[in-house]
Amino acid sequence: MSEPARIDRERDDGSRVLTLWLVNRDRANALSQGMLTTIADTLDSIDDEVGVIVLRGAAGRFSSGVDLSQGTSSAKDGSVQGVLDRAIEAIRTCPVPVVALIERHCIGAAVEVAVNCDLRVAVRPARFEIPAIRIGRVYRSAGYEALLRRLSPTAVRRLLLLGERLSAEDALAAGLVDRLYDTAEEALETIAGHLLELPRETFHAQKLALDAALESRSLSAEQHRAISDLRRHGAAIPTGEDPRDQH
Repeated sequence: MSEPARIDRERDDGSRVLTLWLVNRDRANALSQGMLTTIADTLDSIDDEVGVIVLRGAAGRFSSGVDLSQGTSSAKDGSVQGVLDRAIEAIRTCPVPVVALIERHCIGAAVEVAVNCDLRVAVRPARFEIPAIRIGRVYRSAGYEALLRRLSPTAVRRLLLLGERLSAEDALAAGLVDRLYDTAEEALETIAGHLLELPRETFHAQKLALDAALESRSLSAEQHRAISDLRRHGAAIPTGEDPRDQH
């Protein structure tokens, strides 16, 4: 009997690290609508006891991309494309560090999810690819924008235009991953302690400001006020609406 596609939450007693396991064993951890919705809902409602979030695939492999068995229609009908956008936005605005811990393969939209995380670490021998062109598909336009926001044009061409498979070492050189490790346990032990030491509100402010700068847009007036307050005595930073809608 097949296991249902799902996100398993794991957090040890007393730990501030929350691991979200991508579980869809029959489809190499392909991201279903339900899985993406759970990621978005979880990140949108993080409590103060959580200091770091780790996205990790079950059975020692990250993800094979979106679950194509559910269709890839536009966001208007609430399909997987729409919830993919929502999950990515939740990652980009999450007030605590979100880490993609990548083992074995990271394919298609899973690459897009990973590049939007605050830190991407890979365990040798991981590989990365977006095979859309090899199967005669044009990748979604929102994905082009997300990849170009985080990676060099050369790296994006290799992934999307040439359909190359990148090794973990190639991905590190291209800026697709930040660090390489030999085991997942080594990766977690190395990064968790440092990330947990970062002040949450300052991290959130820097994250939103950096994201705005990468997109060549301004922060909202509300975000500017909150960051000014934080510089003086600390304040929560709102995510709110798209700042481009507030001019």
